[in-house]
Amino acid sequence: MSDVVFQGELFPPTAPPDNSTVIGQAEVAGDITTKDISTFFFPNVYLYSNNNPNDCCVLGFHTFDMEPGDASNGNLTRFYVLNYSSWISPGLFAAPTCAKTDPENCFEDVTAHSHEIAETFNDPFVGFDNIHNITPFWMNPAGQCQDILEDGDVMEDLPNPTVPVTIN
Repeated sequence: MSDVVFQGELFPPTAPPDNSTVIGQAEVAGDITTKDISTFFFPNVYLYSNNNPNDCCVLGFHTFDMEPGDASNGNLTRFYVLNYSSWISPGLFAAPTCAKTDPENCFEDVTAHSHEIAETFNDPFVGFDNIHNITPFWMNPAGQCQDILEDGDVMEDLPNPTVPVTIN
């Protein structure tokens, strides 16, 4: 699914939030609040960019939903900080021994989630005011060029961006 279509399905189209979208339902029900970092975790859901299925794969993003205030909160704008992350099944993007055979494509399970949570803590509002977290344009080794310092993006294209963890 296109990342633009996906976001359109998640976020409330109107203010105040209504029950027509997943995030709108969670806001209205109080399941997410302005004091949360809310994760919407999807198993093996990968988005594409630029309306082109060949421009794959968006495994996660962090953002916020901004809603106008009302009399109950002194008319202060409400910011709901959240992220979409895909749970990546082991071996889906590379062989289970990917660290030995293809370390650049060795990511699975919570890799996307870890990336997005790190970026959320660094800049939950993704430079929306064009002041905070804005940097001179920089380019990482894979060619990403941007003027926002996204700490996960800096690391994801390093020669060994993930570290396998084994429990038990």
